[in-house]
Amino acid sequence: MPRIISGEFGGLVIKTPGYELRPTSDKVKEYIFNVIRDWEGKTVADLFAGSGSLGLEALSRGAASVDFVDKHPLSIRMITENMAKLDLDHKEIRRFKMNARTFCSHYTEHYDRILADPPYKLRLDASFFQSVSTALKEGGLFILEFSIRETNQILTDMNMVKEKVFGETGVRIYEK
Repeated sequence: MPRIISGEFGGLVIKTPGYELRPTSDKVKEYIFNVIRDWEGKTVADLFAGSGSLGLEALSRGAASVDFVDKHPLSIRMITENMAKLDLDHKEIRRFKMNARTFCSHYTEHYDRILADPPYKLRLDASFFQSVSTALKEGGLFILEFSIRETNQILTDMNMVKEKVFGETGVRIYEK
């Protein structure tokens, strides 16, 4: 069962929608949040949010705001239910039921951190990475979880600063 690992809400079990959802494992989540320790006051977008696990972890570790983005209504409902368990009055949170590429292309927010855990079979193309880069602040970080079996060619103006593989799952961290 997915959970918030550390911070203000550490230990809280997170409900998941259940449909073919592959929640981020604790091992992968620990890696992401141990490599990137500075979340205090940051603005975050959680793309392909699913249960909201990554965005909720960011909030628990001090992020000022998180925008949760997922096109599935059930995911948005699960995120809302998970948020109801937490004291989030001091945080700015928005939920968007839409495609991640559309969100990055149409919203003029600029984020310190963008987290993305897309479905493994989804093909990400150069236009997706360009829209993410556009949505990031200068010096911002893009954290991508992906299947090592997929051969997404990643063409981006962002610099890859870290990469780690956990079995079938890879994590790449890019800086703008």
